[in-house]
Amino acid sequence: QQVQTRLDTLMADIETRLSQLQTDIETGQEATLGDLSALKQSYLERLEAIQADAQTQKDAIMRQLGALTPQYLADSFVSEAQARFAEIADKLERLQTNRPQLFQTADEHLEAARRYRAESRIAEALQEFDRALDIQPSNPQIWMEKAQLLAEQERLEQSLEALDHLLSLESTNVEALFQKAQILRELRRQEGALDTLNRFTELAPADPKGWLTQGLVLSRLKRREDAIAAFDKALEITPDYHEAWVNRGVSYGILENHEEAFRSFDRAVEVQANDAIAWLNRGLSLIELGRFDDALESLDKATRFKPDSAKAWDNRGYVLVKLGRDADAIKSFDKAIELDPDYAKAYYNKATCYALQREFDLAMESLQPAVRLDPDYKAEARTDPAFDELWGDTWFREIVE
Repeated sequence: QQVQTRLDTLMADIETRLSQLQTDIETGQEATLGDLSALKQSYLERLEAIQADAQTQKDAIMRQLGALTPQYLADSFVSEAQARFAEIADKLERLQTNRPQLFQTADEHLEAARRYRAESRIAEALQEFDRALDIQPSNPQIWMEKAQLLAEQERLEQSLEALDHLLSLESTNVEALFQKAQILRELRRQEGALDTLNRFTELAPADPKGWLTQGLVLSRLKRREDAIAAFDKALEITPDYHEAWVNRGVSYGILENHEEAFRSFDRAVEVQANDAIAWLNRGLSLIELGRFDDALESLDKATRFKPDSAKAWDNRGYVLVKLGRDADAIKSFDKAIELDPDYAKAYYNKATCYALQREFDLAMESLQPAVRLDPDYKAEARTDPAFDELWGDTWFREIVE
């Protein structure tokens, strides 16, 4: 009787689970069922245990009844159970054939997500990540890859949510911390990014990119000295860290420490000789130091490596004016204006160059678009010694007043 009760309970459980499975399939709730193969195995093990108990009881019955009771009476309910289980197993096999996705593991869903991601099938990739997480919601790797894909699609808030979930599982996951800091930077949440980077550098103090990124955030927060300290940390770890040298130079330039800025940019071009931005900034530092011949050399390199840089051509023209090479300076200003017709500074510098040559009409022809594009040049022109002789000119006064 006990065996029969256990068998009835098992069969009722199986029927209930199959009924629920059918309901879930009809309502589209497929991904929540997990691995049905494990369910089948569990029922098989329970049935085998019941069969073993039934065999024990059958032997006892046979000893008591002897040959008077046919053996099939003791076997009957076990045989019935086997038949019913075979029917259920067949249903599961057909279900697996028709709905194979219900039997996939988290790893299989993850691999599918990676394939879809590689093929730029984004919606399908995200769906597979979610299916994997339904089965293994505490798997940090799945959360990380989902967050990365969301970030690639510029769905930054959703990516941030995925990373926060990951960090709730593994608070010391440095990859997730760095990714979170980068997203917070893109969202312009600099204070949050700094807090995250502080945690990152505590956990990974030998990783130079953490210190570099911390320096960039501190620069955004206008904490220049702290930014320089962070860049120096990065350079202690990686002395040839080009990006750290460039940003260190920018910070020193803003602090008007032009000698130290020059040394930083000089080191940057040693590390990466074809970086036009570093050559440009090196030239700007040399202008501030009054070293115009050296500045021209740097700006020539800047225009060589980035010939479409209007800023480099404009500053090259400014240096040529300082060196008394006015005709070459005008050519540089014209090149800057050709590249960027709305570059007010190039027009203004061209105007001052003409004014210094006493080509006053040409000077005002350039000054006019300069103040139109940037009205602040009106005030600058009123105090610029290059235009002192033009105060008696009505056209000049109309431009600057």
